[in-house]
Amino acid sequence: MQTNPICPQPEAQYLDNYENFEEITKTFKCLQKIYQPLEQGATYFLIRAPTKDNVHRAIKYGIWTSSSRNNQKLNDASRPVYLLFNVTQTSHFIGLAKIVSNFRENMHFMYWAEENKWFGSFQIEWVFVRDLPYNELSSIQQSSGKCIHELIDCTQIENGDLIYSAFSKQPQNSCMLKTFKELDNSEEEE
Repeated sequence: MQTNPICPQPEAQYLDNYENFEEITKTFKCLQKIYQPLEQGATYFLIRAPTKDNVHRAIKYGIWTSSSRNNQKLNDASRPVYLLFNVTQTSHFIGLAKIVSNFRENMHFMYWAEENKWFGSFQIEWVFVRDLPYNELSSIQQSSGKCIHELIDCTQIENGDLIYSAFSKQPQNSCMLKTFKELDNSEEEE
């Protein structure tokens, strides 16, 4: 089992109400540059999270991590790097985030849903947090012949500008933030 020293942890943040999008973006630092334009020459990866719990924490605290192999792949990729998030067993993408740090091996976040499974972290900023149904990207075929939603976790994806465009056209009315109160309760219990 890998052990990392405990580093300073982000302060837990909770809102009484997640209905006011402006208040949400003011509260959570990694959402303060939401809707930022894409940087040219970017690399894109599909991220498949097993549960909403870890994506909830990624949105609130601006961090992400994966297996050591995937972390190495993300760290070695040409910058800037964007992550297209999906939770398995759903029929939509959850959001798009940009990695804004190198992999920080000693920055172990203690509050992932699966304790002592994930080590180190990237700092991320969110570009979009809204549901995007799979069918909105189904026309974007990858060179492998697969649709984006058929790819495995941490697969590099093509046509990021089309993904950005699809997110920007999607209304904000459906997004994971609507379940944050319930997910906050789960986080507080851990």
